[in-house]
Amino acid sequence: MVKAQEVRLYIEGGGNADSRKKLRKSFRIFLEKGDETIKRNRSRLQIIFCGSKTSTFEDFQKASSDPITTFDLLLVDSDGSKDISQGCLQYLGLKLKGVDESQCHLMVQEMEAWLISDTESLRRFYGSKFKKKVIRKSNVEQIDQPKEALKKACQNDYHEIDDAASLLEIVDVAKVRQAAPHCERLFQTLTEKMN
Repeated sequence: MVKAQEVRLYIEGGGNADSRKKLRKSFRIFLEKGDETIKRNRSRLQIIFCGSKTSTFEDFQKASSDPITTFDLLLVDSDGSKDISQGCLQYLGLKLKGVDESQCHLMVQEMEAWLISDTESLRRFYGSKFKKKVIRKSNVEQIDQPKEALKKACQNDYHEIDDAASLLEIVDVAKVRQAAPHCERLFQTLTEKMN
């Protein structure tokens, strides 16, 4: 892979402008905690929350990508289980001219799977409301509807954007990378492009 001068990461979700700003900050903290190369080259990473999955696809496709200076990445929820060996573009049914598999990434099945990878941080955040036994699978990418599982585990005290932003900043990124192979793949791609 050729080193890009700038990496742009187009992410599904975010809500309104204030929520997107909050999530951008938290996602940057999450990525920088997880990899020294990303932290060292932080000025070269642009994080863009795009709203709906459709908006994210559209923004990613519209990006005027110059592969010499810019490397664009797509990051969306899979909204279902996915085998790590199946290509993301194929899984999403996307045929994008000039886009290769290394540019397409998934949060399997939703970003909340990453958050529930670290039940200890969830316990500290939610206190006695958090019931760890609700989250039973060791492979977080196989949990159907992880957002609903998280809500159930914290007795419906999960507030999607605010809590997700706070939790991204405190979860143990090493645990997330170990528990979620697609998250690990994203880190590997970012490190390669930013090293």
